[in-house]
Amino acid sequence: MIICAISDLHGYLPKDLPESDLLLIAGDIMPLRFQSNMARSKEWLEKEFKQWCKDQETYEIVLVGGNHDFYFEREPIDTKVIFNDYGPWFHYLHNETEIINIEGEQIKIFGTPYCHQFGDWAFMDEDDKLREYFAECPDEVDIILSHDAPYGITDVCLEKLAHISEGHIGNIPLRKRINMVNFKYLIHGHLHSSDHALTEFKGGLVANVSLLGERYTPNYPPLLFDY
Repeated sequence: MIICAISDLHGYLPKDLPESDLLLIAGDIMPLRFQSNMARSKEWLEKEFKQWCKDQETYEIVLVGGNHDFYFEREPIDTKVIFNDYGPWFHYLHNETEIINIEGEQIKIFGTPYCHQFGDWAFMDEDDKLREYFAECPDEVDIILSHDAPYGITDVCLEKLAHISEGHIGNIPLRKRINMVNFKYLIHGHLHSSDHALTEFKGGLVANVSLLGERYTPNYPPLLFDY
């Protein structure tokens, strides 16, 4: 089974994604120019993003929100309604688990948008709340689709700009939870320029799959791997 994984589109919808059995999108899909405009965001989801998803050569798509996806946070019920209209092949996970069936293969995926607090962005919270959210992740899971990176793993930004902190800047409660979880893959975005290679951790593999660099221009290829 071939999986394609991407994140941090910020309105950029690539036309040449490779063919796959499963497409994973780890959040921050909304265009920056109107990410706080609920009416424009809804129109974009119902038209442009929906058509782009339909055009992809894949059987199933799984999406989580990110800290720039304000519509998902502010309009959670309507978000579910919009994505349900896409079709049964589209799965939006808001801190929940779903088993995806692809040609007889079952994959258990936990998806979460939550990030540690560093500003007034969507889906950010203090550590006490994050521990509650991440406790919902099953002890046995095939894929964790998280917007934030776990602390200490693929969480050092390699592009050096004035607004970017140096050193490890990942999510500590997420790291503590995956210490107790048996998983195969953890796919994340959020930190655009951290290491994009699959990195081993406790028998699983972790990777950043952001497409954009720190200046919000396309800079990285999608991650394609054989599950």
